[in-house]
Amino acid sequence: MTSLCRSALARRGIGLYGFRIAEPHHDGCPHWHLLLFVRPTAKYKTAHLQDVAGRAIRIMKRYAWRVDRGEPGAFARRLDVKRIDWAKGSAAGYIAKYVAKNIDGVAEHKTKEGYVVTADTEGDVELTPSARVESWAACWGIRQFQQWGGAPVTVWRELRRIEESMLNEAPAAMRRAWDAVQKIDGEKRACWAEYLRAQGGALVPRKELVVTLAKDEKTVIGRYGETLRTTPYGVRCSDLIGVVFKSVRHTWTPVQATGARAVAVGVAVPRTRVNNCTHPDRPAPATPPAAPVPELPDEAKTALIAAWAAVNACPWPRLIVPDTPPHEGDGT
Repeated sequence: MTSLCRSALARRGIGLYGFRIAEPHHDGCPHWHLLLFVRPTAKYKTAHLQDVAGRAIRIMKRYAWRVDRGEPGAFARRLDVKRIDWAKGSAAGYIAKYVAKNIDGVAEHKTKEGYVVTADTEGDVELTPSARVESWAACWGIRQFQQWGGAPVTVWRELRRIEESMLNEAPAAMRRAWDAVQKIDGEKRACWAEYLRAQGGALVPRKELVVTLAKDEKTVIGRYGETLRTTPYGVRCSDLIGVVFKSVRHTWTPVQATGARAVAVGVAVPRTRVNNCTHPDRPAPATPPAAPVPELPDEAKTALIAAWAAVNACPWPRLIVPDTPPHEGDGT
């Protein structure tokens, strides 16, 4: 539904810029929280067409009510749209609330009464709601966070792997994007807004990005043999055709643990039980002697064996009486 809706908006020249967050209901059913911005346009003279946000809302409702529109509560609950009231708060405050609810925080946190919740004596930490949400998303393969209409995050990560010495002849836009993603602890913070401006701003088409990803196909060896994989190895700038700024990458190979490491992580001796007796000095009770086994003479053994053999030879107990009923007059 979302893909069809965004395609319908794109055909009308309406782009969506914002953020999407997936959350579970109490029964595990997912629902979305959206923070969206639209760009105003001046090419329309009619009032209802100049209201780009209103047009976007109408199109989104049309696709939200497209399937099973007769379902109870569909018109009221499938899509609940509220325009931002700047007197009540900002867009960042709204979206920060749902981001904080769905990411794992620190191990120690305070309750509303002010108590600090730590791990118990067994080392088990409290199962916070964010941990439950992460398990829910991992179980069902749900993407929790997604931005719409922004610059690619993969290019941001790849720019961090580019060394400064490779940017000697880079264009100004390339250096601006590279400088925006760098972070120096205690001195400089990375700035996503500056990176977005360097890439061309919000709602920039992919073909008009200043910095794009450079990919290469190579054969890698995995647990199931050789396979062809497409991996990034740098970035390209739209102002320099055929030039690739290669990133610093490392290849990790799993190896078996050495003998010293294997001994260091060896299995420890198991713990034995503890004597909790309140009188440890009292002597333990003596073990009673075993009961003597009676010894039968050979004649008794032979008679016993013969009796058991006679019993086992009979398939079932039989009465020592005639099997035929008595006849009249014969006296039996």
